[in-house]
Amino acid sequence: MSKSDNRKRNRSSGWRHAIQDGHAYEDIFAKKILEDNSLFGMLRETADLSEKTYPIKAVPTHNREMPLSIFGDRTTAKTDVNVFVNEGNPLDISIKKPSTKSGQVLLCKLARFLSLIEHKSGKPIPANVRWTLKALFGETDGMSITVYAPEAKLLSPQIKRHKLQAEVYQNRLYPSTIAGSYPSHWDELKAWFSEHMAEITDCCFRSGMCDDNSDSLTTAEFIYIGYLNKFYTVKSIVEASLTCEVNYSQTGYYKGSTILMPWGFLQGHRPGENDGPYQVQFHWRGKDILELLKNAN
Repeated sequence: MSKSDNRKRNRSSGWRHAIQDGHAYEDIFAKKILEDNSLFGMLRETADLSEKTYPIKAVPTHNREMPLSIFGDRTTAKTDVNVFVNEGNPLDISIKKPSTKSGQVLLCKLARFLSLIEHKSGKPIPANVRWTLKALFGETDGMSITVYAPEAKLLSPQIKRHKLQAEVYQNRLYPSTIAGSYPSHWDELKAWFSEHMAEITDCCFRSGMCDDNSDSLTTAEFIYIGYLNKFYTVKSIVEASLTCEVNYSQTGYYKGSTILMPWGFLQGHRPGENDGPYQVQFHWRGKDILELLKNAN
């Protein structure tokens, strides 16, 4: 077996393990929220419910049929556990297990992401924003990145084992290169992110690609961050994000390659080893959420 095959196998097995581990913790959490008065008390306080409210059932969602997306196919629910209470609506929770301080919240192809935001906002994607995002994720219409973006002065470092500049090897531009070589496009992209921060944050944490009209149990109103042992409302994260601007990363060997979000970051993710464009991958980070909400108060 080649090194490439080994990497693909390890990536796949690691992904499966992470999913299985997450599901196992969701089962543990569902049991604990019924038995641990202090844990449910924190949730009740976050949800601003009466002290007379108590849980009667907690159901993990991973054994349910995947919900319908806005595109008519099946997608992943954002809710991990539904907590049914004695009065009022169920409390729908997205769970970040205690063993992680960050993680993926949305992964899809660029075209699907753009259609998602168009659907949520009711507004078309501006031409320059579409061009810039295609450059960032390697959707170059079959051209090399230097032909697709001829004015680009590449700022990425060399990938040592390939002896090629990262942007040439990956056939995409870094945000830092866009900012330096196409400043008006970068400004327009930043403005677009600011305009649609509510929709993007909502998709990442509450709704994903779920059809809001199909089943409220699939969309998350609350987030539990395990390593902090804290609950947050998605609404508070959305509202705190509205006045924030995005920027690009400015540390590390591959600095400038990711876009910093108020609650995490956006990067390109290539499912295969070398081929094809990158997918849109949003990540949350606990420290960023803490800082965001602290500054909002």
